[in-house]
Amino acid sequence: MQLLGLNIKKQIDQIPKSVQRFAIKALILFIVWQVMYIFILMPNRLIDKPLSLFTGKSTVAVLKFVGFANETYIAKEVPFRLYRDNQLNIYDKTTIFGNGKRLVGISDSCNGLSLFILYIGFLICFPSKIKLKVLFFFLGIITIFVVNIIRTSMLCIIHEKYPNFLDFAHHYLFNIVVYSTIFLLWVIFSKKSSSIKTNEYSNEQ
Repeated sequence: MQLLGLNIKKQIDQIPKSVQRFAIKALILFIVWQVMYIFILMPNRLIDKPLSLFTGKSTVAVLKFVGFANETYIAKEVPFRLYRDNQLNIYDKTTIFGNGKRLVGISDSCNGLSLFILYIGFLICFPSKIKLKVLFFFLGIITIFVVNIIRTSMLCIIHEKYPNFLDFAHHYLFNIVVYSTIFLLWVIFSKKSSSIKTNEYSNEQ
């Protein structure tokens, strides 16, 4: 058992210190967020409720702007039954209606909050200049929100025009698009951070 412990410690020591620090920060941040969300934010829907409704109304605005939606298209909250841990929970779910029928429901898991936290968590854990982090914070949040609105808008259109394609688009296609966007933002941020460090090192020589 002691030998196994020594082997594990040896393997960990081989991991670069910067990677170890990043992993530790990420783990602590994940635990803190989960505790705060599960016990405070989720039960009261302090962030989810306004964010879901704003996402729904923004989606309707985009659909009207591109000429797809008419005045019958609205986003409103309707009672939604959710079974969790063998208990029935009822909450108001933002739902988009058009031409008298339900098109897309925006659950709390689809309002973009988890995407924002995932993206911001990387910025917090990655070593970089505060100014650059702040810049990419706003740039990333705006980009992710816009991409998510495009996603929900396209789902409404697909629901109307190509219903057989809806399940694939919802669970696979747009997930790939959204997470690829976040990954691309991370890559740009990382390269920009490395470039700044390289320039600072060169100036010191």
